Amino acid sequence: MPDQMPFLYPRADNQKASSANTSAPDYAQFPLFREAKAVRVTVEEGATILFPTKWWHTTKTHEPSILVGRVHLNEWNWTDFNRDNFELRRHKHPAVALATLAYGTVLGHWLKMQEKFA
Repeated sequence: MPDQMPFLYPRADNQKASSANTSAPDYAQFPLFREAKAVRVTVEEGATILFPTKWWHTTKTHEPSILVGRVHLNEWNWTDFNRDNFELRRHKHPAVALATLAYGTVLGHWLKMQEKFA
């Protein structure tokens, strides 16, 4: 859940990943992690799960499996997606990050126009 973010210790280089080991957290190093509220779900064979935007998650498989992940983008989450991609790249590859941000911004406007005329 998005409101749990303060307890999950987002990494400096990736605000969508926790610095804490979610399977075996070090509470001395990450004391607020104890306050995080988890929602546990078992996904059965053939089932699908959707993680809403900004919901933190971790997965554990109990046997060999195949995962197919996908991001659904639309006008409501495009800006956040574009900004997240920029943030992930800006420290290691600032020029690539800026070019990707510019491209994504222009592409977002173009796609929005296309949707209006579709």
